[in-house]
Amino acid sequence: MKENIIKYIKNAHIENDDKKSTCVNITYGADRPFLYGTGVSITSVLLNNRDLNFHFHIFTNYLDEHQLHLFSVLASQYNTCITFYVLDDNELKNLPTASKAWNYSIYFRLIAIDYFADKLSSIIY
Repeated sequence: MKENIIKYIKNAHIENDDKKSTCVNITYGADRPFLYGTGVSITSVLLNNRDLNFHFHIFTNYLDEHQLHLFSVLASQYNTCITFYVLDDNELKNLPTASKAWNYSIYFRLIAIDYFADKLSSIIY
């Protein structure tokens, strides 16, 4: 993976080292139009698994203060961890996709898996 494809990492939660060792890691690849759906999905996971701790990792090409605020409220409300990995997507835009129904954001998941390959023993996508 190109080392500088991740422009920056931003937490939408307050760091809590106690939760890191006992949490389920879940990653999403979401471009701007799918961030709302990502929030809905995270809320559903949290509502239906109240006995588990989670750390959600969102690989995206877009994050503004409003989105960060919404996810921060969600993280606070459910005492969970949400981290954004904002990508430089310029080179991804030239990669092929299977159909016009998909855009280059389908590659975000591959970047996530590559990023976590030597950092976590397991992650759910």
